[in-house]
Amino acid sequence: MNGPYKNGTFEFPGPPSNRESTMNLIAGQKYRVVKGFVDADGDQHKIGAEWVFVCTMFDRQSDGLMLCIRKDDGTEWQIPLSWKSQAEEAVIENLKSFITHS
Repeated sequence: MNGPYKNGTFEFPGPPSNRESTMNLIAGQKYRVVKGFVDADGDQHKIGAEWVFVCTMFDRQSDGLMLCIRKDDGTEWQIPLSWKSQAEEAVIENLKSFITHS
């Protein structure tokens, strides 16, 4: 997980793809981890963790996806996921089984 960044770092006007991901997450909505997973940096996201979804960013060079989130303390973070890893691909393709709207 990359961060922390200042509150507002990932909030910017842009196309809807920046505000709502292809995974049907809604910017500004709070989500809770219901099935633990490990991201591309090896950080564990444990059951019960909660955060607000801000946006997604795609990195073509690394074939990676960044979930940009805001924690309750206002700091923003990036959760890196890669299609190159089978475990992370499973998270990307089935995110709704790992997190739920809080």
